[in-house]
Amino acid sequence: MRQIEQLGPARSLRQHITKIHNRGMKADLDRPGGSLLNGWLRSTSARLDSFTPSQSKTSKSFKNPARSPLLLLIAVVSLSSTLGHRFYNQPKLDVGTLSPQTIKAPRTASIADYKTTEEQRTNARIGAVAILRLDPAVDRQIYQELQLFLQQGNEMRSAAGSFPLVSTSILSTAVQLYLRGCAEWEWRSIWAQVGDDGATSGRLSWESPGTRAQTAIGQGMALSLRSDAVAQLQAYSRSVTASEFKSLTDSIDLARRRYLHTLDAMAKQSVSEYGLIYDTSLFDLSDAAWEETQTGISLAAKRMLAQGIPQGLPKEVLKEAARLQVRDGVPSVSQALAVEALTAILQPNLVRDPEGTKQLAELAAQKVKPVTIVVEQGETIVSEGEIISGQDFVLLDYFGLSRRGVNWLGLAGFVCLVGGAIAIVLLVERHYRLRRRDHLLLLLLTLSAPVLVSLGLPWTSLPAIGILVGGFYGSAVGVTVVGLLSVVLPIGLEIDLIHLVA
Repeated sequence: MRQIEQLGPARSLRQHITKIHNRGMKADLDRPGGSLLNGWLRSTSARLDSFTPSQSKTSKSFKNPARSPLLLLIAVVSLSSTLGHRFYNQPKLDVGTLSPQTIKAPRTASIADYKTTEEQRTNARIGAVAILRLDPAVDRQIYQELQLFLQQGNEMRSAAGSFPLVSTSILSTAVQLYLRGCAEWEWRSIWAQVGDDGATSGRLSWESPGTRAQTAIGQGMALSLRSDAVAQLQAYSRSVTASEFKSLTDSIDLARRRYLHTLDAMAKQSVSEYGLIYDTSLFDLSDAAWEETQTGISLAAKRMLAQGIPQGLPKEVLKEAARLQVRDGVPSVSQALAVEALTAILQPNLVRDPEGTKQLAELAAQKVKPVTIVVEQGETIVSEGEIISGQDFVLLDYFGLSRRGVNWLGLAGFVCLVGGAIAIVLLVERHYRLRRRDHLLLLLLTLSAPVLVSLGLPWTSLPAIGILVGGFYGSAVGVTVVGLLSVVLPIGLEIDLIHLVA
């Protein structure tokens, strides 16, 4: 029945072509080229007659991929032979095993311990001091913050007014500072005493609100300044006209209002992100002292940034360094302000230099001398029952006493492991219907990993294998192949973890 159903469509097509041939033969003979058309129809009919169901089955079965047992065997043998080097010549007396007998050196020898030498060089590379370099971007940011800080200081001093208010021959500096910053009721008391020519000094003493809260020392200093202010103002009033004295008091009153207004504004203003750095000592500096302070702060910042500020430097150390830098370049009255400003604005500007650090690490590794083991003839290498150390194994292997040979049990287990890995790959790629040539390409790509490791290169081809296999056959197959290789490679080959990751 199945053969009849398969012959049905072919027989119908042949009958249809025969009808067309019989119907149009006469008309075709009358047209040029008709004989050619008839020949084509006859040849088509003949090919349809020769079509058999067996050919249909063959063509259908040819499209289905077939897994060759021979290719599977080749994959297991080739992968086991290339990945299982450790089991072909494995010593029985290896590091960490117990010595079955006392073994002595057959002759005197000086042997280079390459493994220990490489370990020491690796430790030298890791322990090398990091090379640091200045970060220009951080320096520019710090200079910008510093200029902003100094600019805000200039603006606040300009808002508060210049100092001294008048010539120091009229009023001393201490008296001017006191008059500018004293409370309003104190200023009115002084003004009243100057107007009454001292008559009200006892009556308007220090019984006003708030004075009882002052300490004894503070009261004594304030009383002394108040008395000096009254005396100097009275002396000036007697030496000048009333209009000139009024001009002096008006200028003092204006300076007091500007000063108090600036203090209120400063209490609400923060400089950049460093909080309140300025205090009232800013307004106590003369213009010359302020200019010297700005110059000293800038020079100290440049010197400290040129020397470099590393990450993790404690603030106390940075503050002490700033104090030493401003000691000679900033007036004593403004050194505290300069130290606080430098401590708040200066930030670490040293970053790690990867290239310089790498060169220093290689230089440190080159300075490590090769480790050699010297042994005399008849000297005991390892005693019976002792654990074989690294140096013992180097001597045993050099004299051919490590009993190297094929580890058949380990090799058989490794072959089973490789076979299981291949089975997992076939199970994953079943949904992708890979062909034989695809399986062969997967095998060749996989073999490239142990070949590169055997050549002693410091990296593997696992990333390339993952990209190629994932791009050709899907991400699932790529991840499976790379994951299984990452497990099998360290088992069969002596490879460092850092090389496997690279």
